[in-house]
Amino acid sequence: MEEEFFGQTQEYRVRKRSENFSEYEKGVFLLFVDQFRHIIEDRHNDAWMIAYKEATWDRITSAFNALPGVTKRDRKQLRELWKRIKEKSKKPKTAKVTQLSSIKVPFGDKNWPAEKIAAVLSQKLDFLRGKDELNDEIVAEDATSSEPS
Repeated sequence: MEEEFFGQTQEYRVRKRSENFSEYEKGVFLLFVDQFRHIIEDRHNDAWMIAYKEATWDRITSAFNALPGVTKRDRKQLRELWKRIKEKSKKPKTAKVTQLSSIKVPFGDKNWPAEKIAAVLSQKLDFLRGKDELNDEIVAEDATSSEPS
């Protein structure tokens, strides 16, 4: 594909979209990444470590592409997959924090007794620990309904 701009022509490459990663490919990829995670996630960014990380990604790419039943990928595609997997793993944590921050507690109100503030804080802590009153009630109902009469 060529385009003319002020009398000069430039050739653009149109990137062809590759297949989506299958669940099998993602699983195999995660096994390889797990072996080298200590290198990939290292926070040092001096010249030696950057070169070492690039070599590690080359090893992961070679090992991945050597397997039967996988679409051949380049290092850039695999690194992008790793980036997306990490981002998705962080989303549930941020959703829980957002849900907690939506609970409004007027701490500036001096009319709130200390017991009421402690109860609200206890409720927030129980939510963080995974204890939910509604969930506890459902479990209690299931336990009483399954008891033999």
